[in-house]
Amino acid sequence: RLKNKGISPEAYTEQADGFIEGLHAQVYSAYQRHLLLSNAMDFGDLLINTVNLLSKNSEILAYYQRQLQFILVDEFQDTNEIQYRLIRMLANPQQNLLVVGDDDQSIYAFRGASIRNILDFEKDFPKAKSVVLEENYRSTANILDLAYSVIKGNKDRKPKKLRSNKGQGDSIVAYTAYDESEEAGFIADEIKDLMTKGISLDDVAIFYRTNFQSRALEEALLNKKIPYRIFGGLKFYDRKEIKDVLSYLKLLMNPSDRQSFLRVLNTPPRGIGAASVKKIIEQAEAHSCTLWEAAASMTGQKKIAAFMQLMGDLQRYGKEYNVSKLIEYLVEKSGYKKRLQESKDRQDQSRLENIQELQAVAQVTVPLDAALDQGLEQFLDRVSLSSSGDNDTAEEGGVSMMTLHLAKGLEYPYVFLTGLEEGLLPHHRSQDSEHDIEEERRLCYVGITRAMKQLYLSRARSRGFYSTGGASGGRFREGSRFIQEMEPSVITVKGSDFYEDPRIEYDEIEEYHEQSQSPFRSTGSRAPQQISGKPPKQSGINKAFSHLLSSADALHKADTPDLTAGLEALNPGEESEGLRVVHPVFGKGTIVEIDTRPSVPPVRRKVVIDFDELSRTRKLILGKAKLHLLQEG
Repeated sequence: RLKNKGISPEAYTEQADGFIEGLHAQVYSAYQRHLLLSNAMDFGDLLINTVNLLSKNSEILAYYQRQLQFILVDEFQDTNEIQYRLIRMLANPQQNLLVVGDDDQSIYAFRGASIRNILDFEKDFPKAKSVVLEENYRSTANILDLAYSVIKGNKDRKPKKLRSNKGQGDSIVAYTAYDESEEAGFIADEIKDLMTKGISLDDVAIFYRTNFQSRALEEALLNKKIPYRIFGGLKFYDRKEIKDVLSYLKLLMNPSDRQSFLRVLNTPPRGIGAASVKKIIEQAEAHSCTLWEAAASMTGQKKIAAFMQLMGDLQRYGKEYNVSKLIEYLVEKSGYKKRLQESKDRQDQSRLENIQELQAVAQVTVPLDAALDQGLEQFLDRVSLSSSGDNDTAEEGGVSMMTLHLAKGLEYPYVFLTGLEEGLLPHHRSQDSEHDIEEERRLCYVGITRAMKQLYLSRARSRGFYSTGGASGGRFREGSRFIQEMEPSVITVKGSDFYEDPRIEYDEIEEYHEQSQSPFRSTGSRAPQQISGKPPKQSGINKAFSHLLSSADALHKADTPDLTAGLEALNPGEESEGLRVVHPVFGKGTIVEIDTRPSVPPVRRKVVIDFDELSRTRKLILGKAKLHLLQEG
């Protein structure tokens, strides 16, 4: 980031404030010294040193200004600060500069790109002539209208609206799934339908915000025998972190597994080097025993003994808890989680999310009443089937799968944009900054505008990853705020309403459940599991829907008084904010505002509640909300 801004080690050392910045300055300086000793430059140095050279040598600058009579910069919205300084220097004095870019597609801020370069261009070059390219040759009018309805919500953008020369086109298809398995099943069935119409799989793409989402999609495509390719990454079960965790589990299941033993022995690094590994192998060969048995006998080797102690702890834990809990315990106890959490590499955050998705797979794969050893065996069998090489034909052509960041610059006739949920798109790490939310909105816009003929939108009401302590948001998934911005006239909704929040009131549950029945659940997807606590006493609530009810249902007891009755005694001026309450579907929350006017009957009063698991407050009518006072602690 410092190099993207053109800040040298010396300049940063002078301005560094506090211990952390001081440490950064030391590392930066040491890194630059090693580059010089190696007679090397990194990409940032190529830019910084060129700018320094031209800044300090006016004759050299003038030479290149004469040589470069005309300058063209493509993808201008992706330039960083030091690149912009270089461009400005070279473009003077003749200013024969042409830049091409789209501020609505600026999605690489995490790489140092500055959207201000394109937004402020006319201020820096006041004589520039702007040509707005609004005719689009890729997408139909419906797709462009949808994209515009989303992107116009950004404040930092130049006004423009694309128009199509492809005609109106088909409506956008929107689908709300029960969970990620049903979402993936719907997509797989739609792709199958396209195949029957003669559509090539090379013309189909699936986009998602984060890598962990690919797991359910991959399984659904494999179940339907639909070839696919993952761009910019590995298939879910081919990723290092997944293989590492599975190797631990395989070794627990089968201590004779030589390959798994060697993989996890020093993963994460615990100081067991090649020499120690060689001793274990020699010991096993000398006594005709397994590597596990050989390592167990080497009690004098402290690091090996510590590893065997870890495996013993995991064995004991696995006899008491289910597979999902075992995965959680092993990544914690082994130090794997800590290593990823402390890493500054953005990719390691994604690896944590992938492990949490593996936990979710275990949670929904293994029946709650399964014997512990059978549960582990069943889980590993399921993984083995899901990760088998049945998809080798994808090299000859298949559905393209990728993150939204990788989709930029590409186009496909048929596009599936998945996971339109708060916490995914926009991502939960962007929630605290309006600037970051605008970048997420641009990311959504990019995904929409990759589609040429047909666009499909999908979201899930629950997602297994979020029930394993993954990201913020809890089990229940709010629809993305971008959905509310979308032009409804160009959308055809399949199944239950795409725009409604899944947290509905009890008097609507039966109708909601009937509408949400779907034929799209993929083969092998989980059956909803009953949670603890009694479901509300209402006819028509079957097991499939009771899964959507929070465990707060158990709070319908005498010690959780109905808040409606309690508020009848409140005086208009009495302080009521801060009360802790529980809603049967939204869960726990805190009252932030309440209507206590005497002229308004208690059952008609409105109350604003900040629920613990929702990203935004909710305004409810007291007579319908079925709130109960929560007595915590």
